[in-house]
Amino acid sequence: MFKVVCTNDKNLPPGADIKEGEEYTVILKYPNNFDDLVYILAEANNEGKTKFGFKWIGYKSTRFSKPEEIILEEEKGIRSILLKDSISKSTFIKLSYER
Repeated sequence: MFKVVCTNDKNLPPGADIKEGEEYTVILKYPNNFDDLVYILAEANNEGKTKFGFKWIGYKSTRFSKPEEIILEEEKGIRSILLKDSISKSTFIKLSYER
């Protein structure tokens, strides 16, 4: 088991309940029929049917980042959370808030 942080909660199928920025525990990972790495999460609903009636199980790993890829910055009273892509090292999401 390991922890991940959701970085993409867009276009989820019906029944999916993950939220961007929240941390989840992966209890199982495996390649699906399309060779996508899929995570089964302890804190989330992991199955349902798409709007076309196809069964889905688990969440694609590309929707998540590992917590150590998260960087906190503070500048002029504004804190930012940067999530970095572990391959390209580029920022793919930045969440900012006032302190």
